[in-house]
Amino acid sequence: MRKDKENLEIAKRYLDSVREAKLNAIAIAYRVKELKTTSKKLIAVYQMESVGGNNKKMDISDYIVRIDEEVNKQLKAMQIYAKKEQEVKECIDNLEVEDKVKRVLSMRYLSFLKWADIASTCNYSLNHVYRLHVLGLNSVLIKIK
Repeated sequence: MRKDKENLEIAKRYLDSVREAKLNAIAIAYRVKELKTTSKKLIAVYQMESVGGNNKKMDISDYIVRIDEEVNKQLKAMQIYAKKEQEVKECIDNLEVEDKVKRVLSMRYLSFLKWADIASTCNYSLNHVYRLHVLGLNSVLIKIK
């Protein structure tokens, strides 16, 4: 029984890797947005100081380099997310199970729906959704091993 749970956790982690990749991409996107907002403020301060006659040199090139690095990280994270999503989608699509099992897995791990929303959308009981989910996890486990 314990071994079965551990195996199902392996399948869940594999399927949840899409969510993790998406969250990572979102976190980096927020970081890029914050850096860009801050850089606009720095540029405004720099322009105000240079108009005021002070000869203070304000070097924002390092900051621009940081923004570029974060943008590159964001692009890589988005590519990882897209690749992981495609991989998991193909895995689910190629399972040798009923379509309703695939539907539950897709709704949960690709559309990130809650169990109650899946049950409501598919007009299944919550227990039936859980049963289909376990069937799907067992099939995924066979596929990824």
